[in-house]
Amino acid sequence: MKIDSSLPPLDMVNVPQRRLVEQEQHRELIQAAKAVLASDFNERGRELTFAFHQHAGRMVIRILDRKTQEVVTQIPAEDLLRMAEQLKLSAARSV
Repeated sequence: MKIDSSLPPLDMVNVPQRRLVEQEQHRELIQAAKAVLASDFNERGRELTFAFHQHAGRMVIRILDRKTQEVVTQIPAEDLLRMAEQLKLSAARSV
C-alpha cells in the first residue's frame, strides 16, 4: 500500500480541500483493500464493491455473488442506511 506523506494533515486544510484529501485517501484505501481481497473473492465466486451512499453520507461495502449479482453481505445494512438518512434529514430541518 502506498502512503503519500505529501498530503497535508486534515486539520490544516480548509473544508473543500479537506473533502478532496479525504476522498483521495478513501480511494487509495479502497484500491488497497480490493487488491488484498481480490484473490480470495475470485476463488469463491464473489465480488467486492464499494460505493458512497449520497443520501446517508456513508460508504457502503457489498459482497456480491458474481453469477447472480445478488448481495450476499452489505455493510452497513440497508436499514442502518435508512436510519442514517433520516437522521441527516432531521438534522438539516432543525438548522
